[in-house]
Amino acid sequence: MAGAGQGILTVRREPLMNVLGRMRKREQETAVTYVIAEPCVDVLDKACIEECPVDCIYEGDRMLYIHPDECVDCGACEPVCPVEAIYYEDDVPDQWKDYTKANADFFDELGSPGGAAKVGKVANDPQFVKALPQQAAHE
Repeated sequence: MAGAGQGILTVRREPLMNVLGRMRKREQETAVTYVIAEPCVDVLDKACIEECPVDCIYEGDRMLYIHPDECVDCGACEPVCPVEAIYYEDDVPDQWKDYTKANADFFDELGSPGGAAKVGKVANDPQFVKALPQQAAHE
């Protein structure tokens, strides 16, 4: 038999907030959602807003944005977009990859208000979108 103190496993307890913070960061790094890209700029059709069951599509001045934390990845928005501007994040065409960052930038300042309907139009597109030339009407 081992003597007193021998063979006892010591467990280091980490504060729960540290563990939760690491888990949240890891979740954000691997979270994949839908992104609205260039075809929506200056069009803002809004069929996707009507179709979204969780009210996670927000309206900026020049385009719409999907909140990555509020989106449940159901994909209901994608097929109803008449200009085919909505892509699963991993499938955004290379020429529109900057829209993934623009989408994140839009919510950096807005935060997570818990639903687009109660917020209304947000007159604060990310700089990338503000700087785009006026888009021709899509048909």
